Amino acid sequence: MCALGVVFYHMGLAWCTGGLLGVTVLFVLSGYLATAGLLSELARTGTIRLGSYWMRRVKRLLPTCVVFVAITAAVCTVANRQLLTKMRPDVVPALLMALNWTKIFSHESYFAAAGAPSPLTHFWSLALEFQFYLAWPPILMLLMRAIPQGGGPRWHDRRGAVIALAVLTLASAALMAALYVPGADPSRAYYGTDTRAQSLLLGCILAFVWPFGEKSQATAPAAAPWRRLALELAGLGSVAALVVMMVTTEGYTSFSYYGGILRCSVIAAVAVAALVPAGTVVSRVMSWRPLAWVGSRSFAIYVWHYPVVELMQPRNSTTALAPWQVALELGVILAAAELSYRLVEEPLRKGSLRSYLAALAQPILPTAFVRAASARAESGAGRRGHVAAALGAMRRVPRAAVPVLVCAVAAWGLAFAPPVAAVGGEPDAHRVSAATLRKPLAAGKYDVLLIGDSVTLGARDALNEAFPYGMVDAKVGRQATDALDVYRKYADQGVVGDTVIFAVGTNGALTQDTLQQIYDAVGKKRRLWFVNNRAPEDWVSANNALLKSFGDAHENVGVIDWYGASSRHDEWFWDDGTHLRPQYAQEMANLVVKATSYVKPTRENTTYSTIVLGDATTLAAADELSAAMPQAMIDAAAGREAKATARAWVGYAKAGTAGDVVAIDPDDSAPLDAKAVARMIAAVEGSGDGSKGEKDASGSGADASGQADRVIYLVTCRSTATYCEANNQVLRKAAKAGKSVRLIDWYAASAGHDEYFKSDGVTLTKSGRKAYAKLVSAAVEKGSAADGSAKSA
Repeated sequence: MCALGVVFYHMGLAWCTGGLLGVTVLFVLSGYLATAGLLSELARTGTIRLGSYWMRRVKRLLPTCVVFVAITAAVCTVANRQLLTKMRPDVVPALLMALNWTKIFSHESYFAAAGAPSPLTHFWSLALEFQFYLAWPPILMLLMRAIPQGGGPRWHDRRGAVIALAVLTLASAALMAALYVPGADPSRAYYGTDTRAQSLLLGCILAFVWPFGEKSQATAPAAAPWRRLALELAGLGSVAALVVMMVTTEGYTSFSYYGGILRCSVIAAVAVAALVPAGTVVSRVMSWRPLAWVGSRSFAIYVWHYPVVELMQPRNSTTALAPWQVALELGVILAAAELSYRLVEEPLRKGSLRSYLAALAQPILPTAFVRAASARAESGAGRRGHVAAALGAMRRVPRAAVPVLVCAVAAWGLAFAPPVAAVGGEPDAHRVSAATLRKPLAAGKYDVLLIGDSVTLGARDALNEAFPYGMVDAKVGRQATDALDVYRKYADQGVVGDTVIFAVGTNGALTQDTLQQIYDAVGKKRRLWFVNNRAPEDWVSANNALLKSFGDAHENVGVIDWYGASSRHDEWFWDDGTHLRPQYAQEMANLVVKATSYVKPTRENTTYSTIVLGDATTLAAADELSAAMPQAMIDAAAGREAKATARAWVGYAKAGTAGDVVAIDPDDSAPLDAKAVARMIAAVEGSGDGSKGEKDASGSGADASGQADRVIYLVTCRSTATYCEANNQVLRKAAKAGKSVRLIDWYAASAGHDEYFKSDGVTLTKSGRKAYAKLVSAAVEKGSAADGSAKSA
């Protein structure tokens, strides 16, 4: 039942939103069975043979996992390279049973994967369970020796151990609650062995309180009727409560982390207690052959269901699964589990690994079968003779040929198949984190501030075009609480205009408290919009309902219905069902413009006090420059030569938006021409056309925009090119010759800082981008202050 609950949850069925609690129940059951077996061994032998126990656990888990990884990798190599790309970094951690901590340390969210998730994602729970199997036996031995025991089978003879385990259980639950932050990504609390130990430990407690030897006493004829009745009622009630929790709760909400998982674990422990004795109603129901069949194959069902769902269920579908699709997926999952159970689990459980490998060396078809079939085929004529020959050939093919072929395909795929991004044409984990090449309006404010996640990031070009004087700030994996922090950053800089749009919720559940905090921060004087969600995640419907109710309750809050607008448009989305294909990004931009009734200004009505014109280096540091100089215009393009820079400047001059400070980082991908640099400087301080470098007749240095002499900063370059120093000499001479030209020496500032550059010696690292932006902004600010003092004097 629990395994099926997890399956239905991952299928995205609306009536099983709490199916993830099935994992919690399985943890309780695992803790119980493991501890009961260990206590039995302790009672018989006085010790636990750790090596033997660990080998049994490895034999139980690892063969199925290895076969699963090989087959899944082979299938994904042939059928779905996106899933292959996703699973590649998870293979080793999954087989080492450390995937949960690998995800935690790599900050890879369980709930916010861009694109389809890795087919090995569900191995986090197998890893956690294996870690328990490694740690618990020696801990149990120490516990039994450290705490005086009464020696009897009853639980009160072991109450010291029970009390100790109860304290640890509560500590685990408290840690989960402490690590969970509403509205933020809960993966640390969700994945952690320490936070999940509460369920396993409750199973351990049950093994002390209700050991195997007790199981028949509760239903024995001599047992007190009230005891049997209490057990029956507790069993039926607990099973019913688990079903209700799986149907009504939602695993991503705060309920789970603030005691919900602990409550589920307690209820599961009661259900297990009622299931163990023979003759109870619960045990008879669970002994029903179909349920018993599912129970015996629950491990295989859990292992195999996840990739089947990912391969068969298109995540870009905007419509619910039809009943026949659910039945087909479930049938494939059960068939895969049955094959795994019969061909891997059972043979290894009943025999040794050596005998299993020997069986693989046998022919695919038994010799007796081949001889009989060949005789019948040879008695005929024509094509039957070919059948006989084929059957004879199969007699010589060992069974190992199939797994060898599968392993070869899997190995090739994992080692050599080129990566395929789940979102767009580039690996989603390395996409640009923000789109900030924007400019403020007259009062130094963005007329529209749109803060979003990876969905917004995919539509950034269309949104930037739609809001030419706004700011689109988007980042992969952004939660609502993160978006609020981003808004406060802009508010502190004083650049927020009249319209603010939040497009978050794809990566996790929204809460009333978070929405209220956003509302309080934005205030009643601004128009606040929320874009609702479209993603194949179970929290989306709750998010959208919450956004609607919040919008209805506040006069200045509106909701942009992206969910409704994208309904029945599967073609808009990548296979993950969340992120937009580039050719449909305009659909989101059109919807936002229409909903907000935005009218694009016909001309710019501001003067940029500082304009930064740059090349690839400036472009790489655009985010950092924009943050350091929020009221500056950042205009950068890779490979922009001096002539193109001059043309870009002329555009601002003719529009009347050119201020009195210009910072220029000339292109360093080719040698600089001194004359071209001189004409570029003349375009800024002269007539503005950049063609002749002439000043106006007055000789005042005023340009076409009527602006008096402006300050020009030239940024030196740092690259591995042989002409780098020659380029810098050109810039130094230009700065020395020009009255209002100054030098920002990036070459000198970056000397001795290898950490600023990647291995190519040119591309900036994160620390390099920050240092570059800090240098440019500080120089401009210092120069502006000095000029202001000179003018006032």
